Parts: sequence; structure tokens; C-alpha cells
Amino acid sequence: MALAVARLKYARITPRKARLVVNLIRGQQADAARDLLCNLQKSAKSHILKTLDSCIANVKSQYKIGPSELYVSHVRIDKGPTWKRFRAQTMGRASTVCKRTSHVVIELDRKGV
Repeated sequence: MALAVARLKYARITPRKARLVVNLIRGQQADAARDLLCNLQKSAKSHILKTLDSCIANVKSQYKIGPSELYVSHVRIDKGPTWKRFRAQTMGRASTVCKRTSHVVIELDRKGV
């Protein structure tokens, strides 16, 4: 069981792009994962960083543990609902544009537990 869990639902980033970022921080220390996300040049980093900061704040408020004692024990990106929009095409047609969303789940645990 994890010490703290943070969820971000309906994030406007595709799950495929978000998984590229999440795979970099899986299993890392919380402060190292935060530093890595701050220096990353991917569009999904803001969503993941926001969720990680929320999870760290949850642990600080409940257990009074700093981020140096924590590691990312579980990270999951789930597919959210797809928003369907239409775009004009030639000869009066319309084509579908799918705007995909993601659900982000981050769990932190204490090292050595």
C-alpha cells in the first residue's frame, strides 16, 4: 500500500505521449523525478509534474516526510474519454478530429518499506 496517491483526471494530453514521460520517472526518488520533469522538453511534463507535486504535498501534510525519503512506487496513465470534433474538408464534407484525454495516477512510498 502506498503512502500517498494523487490522481489527475481528464488531462488534455494523449496517453501515448504521457506514457513516454511517465516511463522516465517510474521507480525514481521523488525529488530526482521532480528535477527530471522540470528539465524535460515534453508537452506532458506539466500534467505529470502537477500530479507529482500534489502527491508530495499529500505525504508532507499527512506524515511529515520530505521528498528525499520517498520514491515513485507506481505510475499509471489510463485512457480517458475522447472528445470528437469536426473539421471542414473539401466538397462540403466533414472529417472527425479526436481529442484524446488521459487519467494520471501517481503513488509514492517510503524507501525501505
